[in-house]
Amino acid sequence: MKFSLPERYQVTCMDREFVIADPQGGRNFRGAAAAPGPKLYIVSGAKEIPLYIGATKQRMRTRLRQGWNATGETGYYGYPWKSATEPLSLDIFCLLDCPHERWTRELETVEAEVAFLVREAGQWPAGQTEIHFFPSNDWHREAAREIAKTYSGLDKRRRTPRLERTGGRPASRSRTSMAAGRSTA
Repeated sequence: MKFSLPERYQVTCMDREFVIADPQGGRNFRGAAAAPGPKLYIVSGAKEIPLYIGATKQRMRTRLRQGWNATGETGYYGYPWKSATEPLSLDIFCLLDCPHERWTRELETVEAEVAFLVREAGQWPAGQTEIHFFPSNDWHREAAREIAKTYSGLDKRRRTPRLERTGGRPASRSRTSMAAGRSTA
């Protein structure tokens, strides 16, 4: 299993609707984004920091409309970022070569791993309202790392010192080069 390269769209939020723009200036989703199938989608702002990470098997327009029109009557209030005043980026990563019966679990596991990587870089995604946690394996974590590389803003946010696995103290800033056996700090 693997994910496609992202398809990037721009989302402009208006009172009760959203407007989509593709890289060629069109106003519709294209290709896999316009078709049913497993997708991970990430909304980010101007600083290239993910605000929301979602998973769907629906057409993107259908999924966005549901998040846009939700009123809370069923307990779901919709996307918290739908009132954004600046255009947002929407990246869509399609899950490839995955058995149909495993779509949901695989997508939600990678969704949680990407959200965790955003958290490691500073804070949880600002618009994230729900995360489903399942046991992950190396494939999920590697897929999440590759997806997270799309967002340059995550590198700029990393400011929380990592804690050592034992003792709970911040890890040393010096590193030893495995190849040369010398300090790189």
